[in-house]
Amino acid sequence: MRKPALWLVAGQVIGQVLMLSALPFLTRLLAPGVLGNYLVANAFALMLQPVASLRVEFLIPIAGSPSAVDALVRRGRLASLGTGVVVALAGWICTWAGADAVGHIALLTAPLSSLYGLFAIENAVLIRRRALGRLAARNALGGALTAVLQVAFAFVSATALAVVAAAVLGRGAAVLVTGMRSGGHDRAPGTSAPEGLAQYGGRRAFEVISVGLLSTATLQVLTVMMAFLFGPVSAGHVGASVRLAGAPMGLLGQGLSQVVQAGVSPILASGEPRLKLAVRRLALRLSFGALVAAPVVGVGGGLLAPRLLGPGWEQSGAIIALLAAPFAGQLVVAPLNPVLVMIGRERILLVVQGARLVMSVIATAAAAALTGSVLYAVASFGVATMIAYVLTIWIILRETKRYDAAIEGTDDSSP
Repeated sequence: MRKPALWLVAGQVIGQVLMLSALPFLTRLLAPGVLGNYLVANAFALMLQPVASLRVEFLIPIAGSPSAVDALVRRGRLASLGTGVVVALAGWICTWAGADAVGHIALLTAPLSSLYGLFAIENAVLIRRRALGRLAARNALGGALTAVLQVAFAFVSATALAVVAAAVLGRGAAVLVTGMRSGGHDRAPGTSAPEGLAQYGGRRAFEVISVGLLSTATLQVLTVMMAFLFGPVSAGHVGASVRLAGAPMGLLGQGLSQVVQAGVSPILASGEPRLKLAVRRLALRLSFGALVAAPVVGVGGGLLAPRLLGPGWEQSGAIIALLAAPFAGQLVVAPLNPVLVMIGRERILLVVQGARLVMSVIATAAAAALTGSVLYAVASFGVATMIAYVLTIWIILRETKRYDAAIEGTDDSSP
């Protein structure tokens, strides 16, 4: 798995670097408010991704039969398309009622929400098939096509809708080119996993989707809060900073999450008590990568951002420096979070994610109210997020230890 995993991470890195290459052009082609509207819509779409996919992407790799996988895929695809339709209808209603700004954001969000849901589901199918080479190619190709199309579309039409259309076409084309066209879902893992791990009833679905909503909301809430607290221009500055440094780290974390799922799935399918050691090793490696990434992002991003983004975007460098630690923390937390869902501990993760969101919102709002400063609000968000990240990692390690103890038939409830 080591070589395919490296290819997968490389594909994710290449895709993100290529997408980042478009940002300096977009900041010059689009007004800050226009780019801010796109970034807010993108943030809302990412928040809605758990609803759009129903989070079936965590269960597809460990489902026991091809027929079960087919059912999960159909359910997820229908939910993705339905989410886009509902959001679009909400946008039209808001526009009709005179809330043009809200309606505009909703209409931009609609196609992106369907895109992200479908993308997650199709990626999970490749993870199940162990087609990590195809998945790596999809990540790289999706980033390249999106970057080229967004710049081209923005050059022709300097609107947020043009950038959204480019993102949908770029990602969609990457899925079509790299999809598996034959063989069904026949390369299933073994069936020795504890009974019920891949079952997905109503209550569990609600908890898993809620976990995803809270997780993505926490990652995107800063951009959204800036829009409400300080206006679209500040949202544009924060959103561009997050896209320039934070989104690549977060999406790299998603790529690493694909690696973790591909590695953990056979362990769960084997029914052997080997999860604790595997996750601890992964956590150590990811933590080392985060420790290296934090100063690189903080110093390098802080110095380069104003030059890359152009005149009028000077504040972005300070924002990136303040968020370097939580950006790097995503490299540890994002890949490991799905493990709790895969072992049926989503309720615990739900509580942790809820606490993280509440902490982040309260800290950001309090700093904004007390200081009226965007930078102080951003710094407070970063501190609250890092505290929550440390707690999350501790809980993941504790629960994987308990999972192995349950497999062995022992009573080990200590951390």
